[in-house]
Amino acid sequence: MLAQHCEIDWHGFYSNRLRYTICSWNTSGFEALQSLPIAKRAWVVQERLLAPRVLHFGADQLFWECKDVILASESLPFGIPLNIADYYGRRAFTTGPPSDRPRRTSDGHTISPSSPWEPWQSIVKEYTSCSLTYPDKDKFSALAGIAERQAEGRDDQFVVGFFRPDILWDIVWYVKPENSTLTKRTLKGRAPTWSWASVDGPIHFRMRWGGRSTLVARLKGITLDRSNNIYSGLQTGAIEIESFLFPAVCMRVIRKNGKEAVELVDPPSDTAGYLKPHWSWFLLFDDQCSIKQEKMRIDLLRIESEPTGPEAGLILRWNDVHKAYNRLGMFLADSDAAEQLRINSITLDSVEIE
Repeated sequence: MLAQHCEIDWHGFYSNRLRYTICSWNTSGFEALQSLPIAKRAWVVQERLLAPRVLHFGADQLFWECKDVILASESLPFGIPLNIADYYGRRAFTTGPPSDRPRRTSDGHTISPSSPWEPWQSIVKEYTSCSLTYPDKDKFSALAGIAERQAEGRDDQFVVGFFRPDILWDIVWYVKPENSTLTKRTLKGRAPTWSWASVDGPIHFRMRWGGRSTLVARLKGITLDRSNNIYSGLQTGAIEIESFLFPAVCMRVIRKNGKEAVELVDPPSDTAGYLKPHWSWFLLFDDQCSIKQEKMRIDLLRIESEPTGPEAGLILRWNDVHKAYNRLGMFLADSDAAEQLRINSITLDSVEIE
């Protein structure tokens, strides 16, 4: 029996006109499919995305995905409402060029993604939440087909998990604090530290609203040592970024709620130019277990800024052996912390990160 549904127009005080769809569709069947062990395997993400059609045999009904409908079922054969389909359906991750990525809603309308980099970020987020038996060997291989299809559609160069035109936006990826004790950075030369592929664990990207963010950094160059296959081979190398670099000191602390965190602390009294601690600093480390109890010198590199909003960038540490920086994580600076960065952004630095 088809699900009955109705639509409600809502005129909010702070927002434009919104339309909500209420339906009696039960998501438990597709949730069960999503929870199967096979759905958590990274190789399956690629197989599912590249397939022109996917048919799921649920306990109570059939589900299907194709190019015309993001996700549908026997109870909603013309498509599940977009907000549900985006959440449950892998087909929301299209593989077309950025200018040709409209998505169809269940009522036949088309919408464009919120940004040209959204589809690839969504794929990486989905892919890294799944598991690989041999991540050091297969981290790029299990995503190579999607990466090659995206590169062809976008006419862009694929660079260690990024597309070159978007690399400064996407390089501000992060690991959620609750996952940072579960993630681990490989030391086997799979990818440079600035690439999400150097970390095993779920990867996320910043949400940007209204197009207010602007880049304050400039890409100067990328040097790679890689295998013959740019999509599936292991890749190491360096990226050179021109921006504002700030010294700081951090250490692992115990907060009032009893939880551990890594925060900025006061620098030595005989140093000048160091960033000051403030509640509005948010440090997100890729591998929090690697941060010890003692004070540690770090550097913060500005990447993007919002006029009246937060600053975002990379947490770096100097590698004296390689004479270059390594990425440790990403930071957000709001309120007084953001003002510190803006006021002291005087001299540009050219920074090489491996």
